[in-house]
Amino acid sequence: MINQTELVSNTKWKNNRILSTASSQYKMYWLFAIFWNALVWAAIILGGENILKAFDENPVFYFFISFPFIGLFLVYQALRETLAWIKFGKTPLIMEPFPGQLGGVVSGYVDVPVLFDASNRVNVSLSCVHHYWERRQSESRKTSDVIWQDSMTVRPRTSAKGLRIHFTFNPPENLPESQQSSRDYHEWGAKIDIPLTGSDFVREFIIPVCQVSDQVITATARFARQAVEQFDQQVKIPDARIPLISLHQGRTRFQYPWFRSKGMGLGFIVFGIFFSVFVWFMLQGFADFLPVTSMVFFGYVELFAVTMILLGIYLLGNSMTVDVGTSNIKIRHNILGIQFGGEIETSNIADIVIDKSASAGDGQSTKLWYSLKVIHKDGLESTVADSLEGYSYAESIRQQMIDCFGHRWKPTAYSERNKTLKKFDLPRPVKSLGMIASLAMPLALVYDFREGFASLIQIFSSFL
Repeated sequence: MINQTELVSNTKWKNNRILSTASSQYKMYWLFAIFWNALVWAAIILGGENILKAFDENPVFYFFISFPFIGLFLVYQALRETLAWIKFGKTPLIMEPFPGQLGGVVSGYVDVPVLFDASNRVNVSLSCVHHYWERRQSESRKTSDVIWQDSMTVRPRTSAKGLRIHFTFNPPENLPESQQSSRDYHEWGAKIDIPLTGSDFVREFIIPVCQVSDQVITATARFARQAVEQFDQQVKIPDARIPLISLHQGRTRFQYPWFRSKGMGLGFIVFGIFFSVFVWFMLQGFADFLPVTSMVFFGYVELFAVTMILLGIYLLGNSMTVDVGTSNIKIRHNILGIQFGGEIETSNIADIVIDKSASAGDGQSTKLWYSLKVIHKDGLESTVADSLEGYSYAESIRQQMIDCFGHRWKPTAYSERNKTLKKFDLPRPVKSLGMIASLAMPLALVYDFREGFASLIQIFSSFL
């Protein structure tokens, strides 16, 4: 557990006034923009005619024309972050209570120096991130995994400085505490985002959250009352929420429509197409002296690209309808007009649990979506909800589904989710194809270099 001494030893956490990462962020933007542009323009100036010759010899090098434009975009980003810093200043987060409590409340407020506008909607999220170094083969790289996230949309209040953004979250007590930076640690962060004319207000704060005693949580009961007031401020936007909930023939219907993951789906499609075209042009330069290897490699790449495109189409073109009643759950999937589904008897349901389903990041922060899984009494699982933003929202959908079962249904204890029953053993022909595919590349290289290998054998034979 984090104690007061450890908090004081961390310069960010000497008191409940937490500064954001904005200052270091805009400086890092400038550092990277200067480094990138210096490297690109040095190559252009020193390369000169050699670069033009490379363009003539292989069209794939035209891809590098985008590098100066990437440099201009980085400068634009650095300027935007700098102007935002000048406009809003430090804007510290005041935590109350301090530190945040696992199993209790994580609460605080930020004063923003802009004119109050009742139409402003503020997006606030709280995340627990696991940072660790992962070793793959001979290399190590830093990995970040969001293990829990909650979000809400709130109305701002007026304050002497302009707007006051107040939030309250209730993280579960079984999550890890904040830890000091190391090769393997957990970090808690709050993000506040206000869409504004000109520069948006976006601030991220690294905050301390730890386990506390029941007595401490009880002593801060006044924050629970603030949480109730905060709930009254939350903005409910039904059209922007998934699922769409309605009554249908005496049941509660949860609808997950097409295009609910349009950003991620379009991203997969664009990436797949771009990657396929880029590798096609790149391999033209190798086709003359590595014909078979190029063909095999291109086959691998095309298979990967097609998989990305199909995944994107699936994300755009799949819908799910879940009808929940007292006796059973009816699930119907629709993938590009192909419908299938099934029923789960309520008597066969052990529980409904919350799982992470997807995440997306922009290099600075990560957004997490949750799904709901029905756990059968035999340990098998069925998805009944996805694309849920925020843990508390996923918990509210879970509770609505449980309420549909009636008061007689109660979750039953199960020792473990029976993953072994879900494992699918690949057929032998598929395993054989996988083995052949793994050997295809080295065999192709041997074939393309067969004449060179023959020459080497002759040379070694002459010494024997």
